[in-house]
Amino acid sequence: MKTVLKSLSLAAAFALAIQAIPANANGLGGASMKATNGVDDTCSVYAYGWIANSCTTTKSFIVALPFSGAAGYRTFSVMAQGAATGDVSCRIAATTNAQNGFYSGSWVSLPAAGSPQTIDLGTLFTDTKSSLYLLCNLAQNAKVFSIQWDN
Repeated sequence: MKTVLKSLSLAAAFALAIQAIPANANGLGGASMKATNGVDDTCSVYAYGWIANSCTTTKSFIVALPFSGAAGYRTFSVMAQGAATGDVSCRIAATTNAQNGFYSGSWVSLPAAGSPQTIDLGTLFTDTKSSLYLLCNLAQNAKVFSIQWDN
């Protein structure tokens, strides 16, 4: 009887966990980002999946994001931390199908300072042959923990 109850409890826990996962969601750790300028590579601090800027001036970091290739609108967010709200600002961009133009979101900064915060970047249209990128500016000691988007 105990085994049956444990199995049912385990099955119920998995069912609840599966419902809590957003459909077709993607995510990357901040450590997947790279300095946009090669001379700034020494500013990158990587640990536990996040990236931080160790330089005394604000530096830009970029990452290419994979997606399904289906045209449509996607929603993006970044988990980051800084001592001030302006310490982290990010934007999303995607090339057009012909790779001769791009779609981009606005720059969005941290909503609050001190603790890790979610930066909601909103939605962006991607074509079937788009290349998708996230660009973030990080002040000294600011961190990007993760990037999330729907597929």
